[in-house]
Amino acid sequence: DKRAFCARLTRTDMGSPEVILIFGGTNDSWHNTDDDIGSYKYEGWVYEDLQKFRPAFAYMIATLKKNFPNAYIYNITNSGRNGMSEGGLTAAVADSMAEICKHYGIMNIVLSSTLDDGGKTSRHPNLKGMQIIYSQVYAALKKDLGL
Repeated sequence: DKRAFCARLTRTDMGSPEVILIFGGTNDSWHNTDDDIGSYKYEGWVYEDLQKFRPAFAYMIATLKKNFPNAYIYNITNSGRNGMSEGGLTAAVADSMAEICKHYGIMNIVLSSTLDDGGKTSRHPNLKGMQIIYSQVYAALKKDLGL
């Protein structure tokens, strides 16, 4: 699928970003990937691996680190731990992201559950939710990058 993160990593028009923000995993959680989330795999990926969340997420981060060695890479982990019912991630996806981020030494910005307090409409961030996301991500970047 050309829209998947892994398919977009090798595009030549991505420039030279200084900061890369990853905000994914929500659709994976909403499509019941927990039944077959895959194994942690940090090298030697084949096409079949990239159909599973854990190896695909690791591949994505490894490829970003390789293609953009000077960029600061941050992962943003959505709030909620009951998947679609909360409009967030499942615990399995969130825990996997944390483990893979730790393996690659990138900061994992975990959004607080304040999004669930009027910050979502039909499980998606509304204006208030986007402001909450911004404030939490900016605070993390400010602290890490000294902005």
